[in-house]
Amino acid sequence: MDIEKYLNNHIKNQSSHKILLVCNKKTAADLLSYDVQMTTLIPCKISIKKIKGETLVEVSIEDTEKTWSFSEKSEIKKLSAEVKKSLTDLLDYIGPKQMKL
Repeated sequence: MDIEKYLNNHIKNQSSHKILLVCNKKTAADLLSYDVQMTTLIPCKISIKKIKGETLVEVSIEDTEKTWSFSEKSEIKKLSAEVKKSLTDLLDYIGPKQMKL
């Protein structure tokens, strides 16, 4: 699904917006092996959008410790912490930069 196209068709003045699906195969397989009901929560997402015209780009990550928290399974709690750390490390690697989409 082209989220940017969908949002532009339904929301006026929507800034450029990309959603990247970044869960790797092993993470997805592990998550589903612990609880098949978690299918709606994969893949993990990173959101990239322009703010303030073209002068600033915001990158947001999914907080898997929160979005997966309804599960009481210890394996999922551990996996959610690992995924959050990976996404946070990626965000830290990108760092505060200004770039154009």
